[in-house]
Amino acid sequence: MRFTVVSAAALSLLLAGCAYVGEPLAPALNVPRPVTDLAVEQVGEQVILRFRLPAQSTETLPVEIRAIEVRAQWPGGEKMLAVTRGEQGMASAVAPAKPWAGQGVALQARSQSRQGKWSDWSPAPAIQVEEPVETPAMVKAEAVAEGVRFSWRKSAVPMRIERRAADAKAFSEAVVAPPGDSWVDSQARFGEQQHYRLTAVSSASARSESVEVSLLPIDKFAPAVPAAFAAVAGLGSIELSWERPPELDLAGFHVYRAPGAGGGEFARLNPALIQAANFSDRTVQAGAAYVYSVSSVDGNGNESTRSQPVEIKAPN
Repeated sequence: MRFTVVSAAALSLLLAGCAYVGEPLAPALNVPRPVTDLAVEQVGEQVILRFRLPAQSTETLPVEIRAIEVRAQWPGGEKMLAVTRGEQGMASAVAPAKPWAGQGVALQARSQSRQGKWSDWSPAPAIQVEEPVETPAMVKAEAVAEGVRFSWRKSAVPMRIERRAADAKAFSEAVVAPPGDSWVDSQARFGEQQHYRLTAVSSASARSESVEVSLLPIDKFAPAVPAAFAAVAGLGSIELSWERPPELDLAGFHVYRAPGAGGGEFARLNPALIQAANFSDRTVQAGAAYVYSVSSVDGNGNESTRSQPVEIKAPN
C-alpha cells in the first residue's frame, strides 16, 4: 500500500480552498434613530425645547450626529429654530413666547449623521403658550421666631419654593404656596445656612424665571412667657408653679423674687436653669411678704420677659 505524505502547508491551502464564502454585507445606512426624549416648557418669556440626541442608527450601530433641525408649527405658520448642543448628548432650542401667547405650538426635532443621512422627524410635543409669567420681585427672606419668613410682591399665581441645605447638591420642593405674598418655612434650622429658590408657576408647563436667595438664620427670639403662674404658701416655704411654653428649644426657667409692697428690686433665686415647671422657695422668713415672677429661656440663652408678678405672704 502506498501512502502520500501531505505537508502542513499544503493541507492548509487545501482546506482554505474548501471554505464557504458568504454574501457581501450591505453598506450601513447611517440613518440616525428619531429623537424621542423631548421636553418642552415655557420659562418666563421663552419657550424651550430640550432633547437628547440619538447615539445609534436605525440599525443599532453607533452614529455621529453632524447637524440638527427643530421646527415649530402652530395654526398660523411654521418656523425653524436655532439649535444649541449641550453636554452629554443634550440639545435645546429656544423661541420667544410672546408671539405665540394664547396658541398651541408643536415642536419637532430631527438629526443628520456624518454621512448626510437625516432621521425621521420626532414626535411633536405640544404646548399651550401663555402670557409670560413674571419673575418674583421684591423677594425678601428674614429669620422670625417661627423659622424663615419669605415675602415678595403679591403674585396672582402660586409660588413654588424649593430648599437646599448647605451640604446638599440639589434643591427639593418645600411648598407650592397659593397666590399671595408670603410664606414661613417652619422647618428651617437656626444657625445653618439655608438656600432657597422661588419660582412663580402658572401651569404645569409655564413658569417664571427663578430667584435664588440664601440666609443664615440666627435665633434671637425668646420663648413665650410662662402662663398660669401661681404661688401657694407651704410649710416654711412658698411653692411656685406655671405652665411650660410650647417651644421645642426651651432650655429652662429663671425665678425672680422681690420684697412685698414694692420694697425693692427683683433678684434671681436660681443660680442654674430650672428644668421643671415648679420651684420651692425655702429661704423665706415667716410672716414676710414677697413678690414672685418667672421667665423662660431657650437653648441659645434668649430669655422671655417675666410673667405677671404674684404677691404672697410666707406662713408664720
